[in-house]
Amino acid sequence: MSCERGLWGYVDRSGKMVIEKQYGFADDFSEGLAGVVVRDKFGFINRNGEMVIPPRFTPRRGPYSWSPLVATSRFSEGLAPVTTDGEFDKPYKSYGYINGKGDFVIPPQFLTAQLFSEGLALVVKVESVKDVITKVGWIDKSGEWVVTEVQGYAPPEVFSRTFANPSGDWRYSEGLVSFRVYPEGKILHGYMDRKGHVVIEPRAFTKIGPFVGGIARVLVKGNEGSSDDYGYIDKTGQFVWRSK
Repeated sequence: MSCERGLWGYVDRSGKMVIEKQYGFADDFSEGLAGVVVRDKFGFINRNGEMVIPPRFTPRRGPYSWSPLVATSRFSEGLAPVTTDGEFDKPYKSYGYINGKGDFVIPPQFLTAQLFSEGLALVVKVESVKDVITKVGWIDKSGEWVVTEVQGYAPPEVFSRTFANPSGDWRYSEGLVSFRVYPEGKILHGYMDRKGHVVIEPRAFTKIGPFVGGIARVLVKGNEGSSDDYGYIDKTGQFVWRSK
């Protein structure tokens, strides 16, 4: 991507401009399409710069864009979460999922709708009039609810408080996703499977990451910038390497 005088376009690996600067914002390509903003709405272009899904969706702030100020959306596993409601940065937008033709295949109904990963996506439903979260969990591509609790640890009401934060990235990786519980004021992190069954018991980690190649990075103490105790665990929860 390239930006000049507030307009965005795309360059190739050599730095040659291949799609001219013409957009209010240009997001990353994913599955052959990229979200671009035109007059406060966004649509999707292909790698030839052709607008294949016309601009009718409202930009948002989101966890997947490299820009902290604005994001469009991205396709993942053939679907992209979008909304046509309201104005940028206004509450209570209603998100749904479109296919590569721009048609809604899961109707708009969610306050938060994250990207699909391994066939599931985290969504949050809210009764906007009362500002009450009614349901949180992962849906499949038909829009059916699949995981709405951590079995044995977090029933739906506790589960909702944990996963309702839209800034978190709650994507499944290699069949597992992280979760948090709060016993006696503590924060414990563990991993569960696609049915909400606990696979790695919650432990006192500061932060845990997704599994890649059978291992996941965990912070035991400190933070991303100054961790003094971290390492990598396998899918049994055992350390394969630890800094100390």
